[in-house]
Amino acid sequence: MFKSTLIALTIVLALPYACAPAYRFDAPRAFTGSHFYNPYASSSHTWHRANLHAHGRSWLGLTSASQTDAEVADAYRRRGYAVAAISDYQKIATEAGTDALPAYEHGFNAGKHHQLALGATRVSWFDFPVWQGVDQKQYVIDRVRKSAALVAIAHPSSMSGYSYSEDDLRRLTGYQLIEVINGRFTAENLWDAALSAGHPVWAIGNDDTHDISDPNRFAIAWNTIDAPSKAPADIVAALQAGRSYATLRIGDTDGTEDVTISSVDMHDDELTVTTAGPEARFSFVGQNGEVKKVVRDTKRASYAFIDGDSYIRTVVETPARTLYLNPVVRYDGATLPWPSATIDRWLTSFQRAGILAVCTLLTLSLVRRTPMWQRRGRQARKLPRVAAFVIPIAAATTGRADAQDAPRPLPTALREGVAYQSSFDAALVAALPAADSVFSFLETAQAETISTRISGGGLGFGAAPRLTFFGSSITQTEYRIGDVNVTDPAIGGVPLITPELFLWQRVSVAAGLASTELSTPGMTIALEPKRASAAWTTTAEASSSFGDALTATSSVPPIARLTGWNRGSLLAGGPIGPRGAGLVLAGAWTQASQTNRGRVQAADSDVGSAFAHLVVPASPTDEFRAVGALQRATVPAANPNVFVDRQPAMDDTSVHVQSTWAHGDAASNPWRVFAGYTRRSRTPQSALGGTVTIERLLDGPPLQQLGDTGARADARLSAGARAARAVGRTKTHRLEGGVDVDAARSSSRPGFNGVIAELVDSMQSRLWQVTAPSLTSERRSTKASAFVSDRFAVASRGSLDVGARYEWLTASADGAAQDIAWSTFLPRAAFHWTLSDARAVQLFVGAAQSAYDVPLDVVAWGDPAAPSANVFRWRGIPNELALFAPLLTVGPGRVGRIDPNLSRPYANDLIFGVDARPRPGVTLQIAGLCKWERRLFGVVDTGNPAAAYSIVNVSDPGLDLEHTTDDQTLHVASLIVPTSPYRVDDLLTNASDRSARRLGAELTAEVINDRLYLLFGATALAAEGVAASRGFESRENDQGIVGDFGLDPNAAIYARGRLFGDRAFTGKVTTVYRFPSNVSVGAIARYQDGQPFARLVVVPGLNQGPDIVRAYANGGSRFTFTATLDVRVQKEFAAAARRVALFADAYNLLNLAEEVEERAVTGPAFRTPTAFQPPRSVRVGARVVF
Repeated sequence: MFKSTLIALTIVLALPYACAPAYRFDAPRAFTGSHFYNPYASSSHTWHRANLHAHGRSWLGLTSASQTDAEVADAYRRRGYAVAAISDYQKIATEAGTDALPAYEHGFNAGKHHQLALGATRVSWFDFPVWQGVDQKQYVIDRVRKSAALVAIAHPSSMSGYSYSEDDLRRLTGYQLIEVINGRFTAENLWDAALSAGHPVWAIGNDDTHDISDPNRFAIAWNTIDAPSKAPADIVAALQAGRSYATLRIGDTDGTEDVTISSVDMHDDELTVTTAGPEARFSFVGQNGEVKKVVRDTKRASYAFIDGDSYIRTVVETPARTLYLNPVVRYDGATLPWPSATIDRWLTSFQRAGILAVCTLLTLSLVRRTPMWQRRGRQARKLPRVAAFVIPIAAATTGRADAQDAPRPLPTALREGVAYQSSFDAALVAALPAADSVFSFLETAQAETISTRISGGGLGFGAAPRLTFFGSSITQTEYRIGDVNVTDPAIGGVPLITPELFLWQRVSVAAGLASTELSTPGMTIALEPKRASAAWTTTAEASSSFGDALTATSSVPPIARLTGWNRGSLLAGGPIGPRGAGLVLAGAWTQASQTNRGRVQAADSDVGSAFAHLVVPASPTDEFRAVGALQRATVPAANPNVFVDRQPAMDDTSVHVQSTWAHGDAASNPWRVFAGYTRRSRTPQSALGGTVTIERLLDGPPLQQLGDTGARADARLSAGARAARAVGRTKTHRLEGGVDVDAARSSSRPGFNGVIAELVDSMQSRLWQVTAPSLTSERRSTKASAFVSDRFAVASRGSLDVGARYEWLTASADGAAQDIAWSTFLPRAAFHWTLSDARAVQLFVGAAQSAYDVPLDVVAWGDPAAPSANVFRWRGIPNELALFAPLLTVGPGRVGRIDPNLSRPYANDLIFGVDARPRPGVTLQIAGLCKWERRLFGVVDTGNPAAAYSIVNVSDPGLDLEHTTDDQTLHVASLIVPTSPYRVDDLLTNASDRSARRLGAELTAEVINDRLYLLFGATALAAEGVAASRGFESRENDQGIVGDFGLDPNAAIYARGRLFGDRAFTGKVTTVYRFPSNVSVGAIARYQDGQPFARLVVVPGLNQGPDIVRAYANGGSRFTFTATLDVRVQKEFAAAARRVALFADAYNLLNLAEEVEERAVTGPAFRTPTAFQPPRSVRVGARVVF
């Protein structure tokens, strides 16, 4: 028991270290420059006495403080302090009715590596409790500063300098202040170490009192701050600029009439300090703490800088006081230098992989080697000793013996010997915080999956996000119910009907190596409906968030915040005939609301669903199955800017029917035939605007605003057959084959028909006069396919799976001059070799080709019913569209067309890895993936774009903003104003430069026993390709979307980079533990690196209006990361003949507020966070089974 406890404690303490990256710190560099920064130059001579570090009683007295926060603050005010900040551990103390500076002391670690967070808006809870190296210290500082105006290193000399060493202070960055005085202790050497390395950090001095009656910790050290007022904002601004000095009281006297600073002046190279009060000793200290000059018994002293002086700070001493002034430093006259700490991604990956591997091995060691039947036997022998105590309590609690106290292991989610495929059973999903959403569950639990939004807690319910697998295009994700394809044929990547999570017995994900049955280069999400049980049972469930009462508030702007959740569902199933026929009936209603970034009014969603699944055995070997579903949803419009209402909504009505006739089982020669039909009608519930304004940096390309602005209907009809047969004299060959026919249609009425006014970084840029013909667009596609595969043994330990698929695909728009017609042959081969029977270790490798499907929106080029636009320079004068001619005419309508030689995009796939099951219930897998995507779609201007533009050269600092080694000149295209509108010849073709490459690896571990389920996945990925448009969002930085690359020369600048789905490194843990007495805890934790982006340069003065270009490729910069912990706590009990479960779900339990977007535009605000993770949301519910 002791050993297991020690191992578990080691895992808990070690896992946080996987969060901290390895940093590459700038080399120490002394201050240089011909100018001098004097922090006191703009002094207002309005001085305020302040203590910034004091503790009141908190956390039930565990922090050893003797007085309350109010008593401490009042004591300081009586002593004449203008500012008395209370900095309790991990708690912001703000007194009611006072103008207090919000602050707290961060840190709960053995080494006293603490920080003061001044001007704090929230508490950062992350820390490394045991040991911290310089990387860990930097990571903590970075997290603290996200929610604080200023970060100060607290008591840096604690524990004889162990808290922070001189080497630490030479390297660490991101803090602005250092506590040079803490009580009667000083840390001048550490301050000089930071200053000598070129860190412009300012001194503060504080009591750090825990007891105001202790004369050695009260009114001993303080700050004198030059600020216009004592308001928190003024105090913070003064501290940040360095307009303060720290004072240490010597001896017992506390006389107020002592030395103070009158002025600090710089004239040419001479620094002069003047004091008031008694005469004092002046020491001028420079690089590496060297005392450069001492002047005694005076009230005024000067020092002349020499060439070797990088900074000079002044210490003023009297018998009663020591004053520490902030330094005057050399600089370039523009901005103070701030050394940086950048993440070393390769070292970080190795470091994290090592920590996670060790933790995985330790976790596996906790799985007992004793056979399960022996453990149960031992428990049975112990039962008589405790029965007299346990049984009465259990009976009183549940009313009867509970089978959950001896639970069966939860089903595995992995397939043996197959990489990048998972299958999640309903029993597992029910124990997890899945947010009642297939999308949210896969986003958090599936290591390889990245979503276009954060859906935790019910955000965006009813509107499907788009998912990407290891950097695949969001257009190539496919959804199936059983064998039937239900993917939206218009845009691809989303289903026509929102799949309610509680309806499915199994949710499966297949990707990696394309199979002969599924040929998409993306991911396939397959849903298996629940079947009726042997006896009628009904499950009713309800949950609520009680408005936003259980949703945390946030001081930073979240990307979205849940403001309401109410849901009820009912599922009933059982036999309906004497021959074993069964029926499942289900219904659900969900109401959700949220506020989105930049909007005050809540966006509401209402989704109602009905479902039926009928299974009828026709014979002992034949079965008929039928599924029907109806759904009505009202959800926020995807492109709200073009509507009149501030929160426009779309009304969706979806219907789905399918049936299957299946014969035989897997052991015989099974076959099945199936057919299904899905249709969704979508109608806007708001009127369209006439002239609307968008911000290009936030809203994306103007023509992408036109999607779903008119009523439309999308439908898909699928039919097919599957068969399998063992052949050969010894039945060693397993042949499988099938055929599919898929017909899709998209019909849309005219949508937005007006003017889109485009702002670029708030500057007037262009006017897009959109023309939507008064025609109904009709687009169709048909795909017929056939496949065959053979699996057979190779020697005694190997197997080979070979197959081929043939597809014939057409796509067209009514009235178009050109359609699409392709024939594609897709081969596949996979090899497995067993290395060890005892440990079930096998190697696998496979290669295949997969092919892109064609979203019907792609055939808008050449569609006579598609919209087009005349583009004008936006001058901001009345009636300008009538006064000036357009600059451009762009498609897809009117000027768009399809290349007759357009080829089908495809991917070459390769996977390899090793799979092992070292003991029952334990699976380990390491796999690699390579995908090369070729002949991707692009729209190219085949006119003469070179003659239509001139070049404007723009100087840019490149990737490294601080040094000149990579400074560059950007060659920006400026349209030559034509005498008549330049007609862009939009040709949909295989753009010569559009390709993508995806290289990835994954480590997967699964542990299952009676009570524990644990699934861990960690990935490393590089997904590189040509972005569709400029920007970092999925609709801009995806290889499968058609954008302005190839049309606008400025979109081609640094177009090849990391794609939207590239998160470099991810780690996700899914776990359930079922305690005795029917209590279970399920948790999903996920970490994923930040989204890749490029710094954008706004170029004004172009003839076509201000425009944006990339300064480097996407991936040159990344947002920080996303980290969430979602938890479900559930208690089941029996009540009469019913089984009741009460549950509570918390999403983002730790209320982490990691940034999800930054300002990407060059300027002082570059990399300023603009949106953060959704805050913690909680909902509670109950489930009754009867």
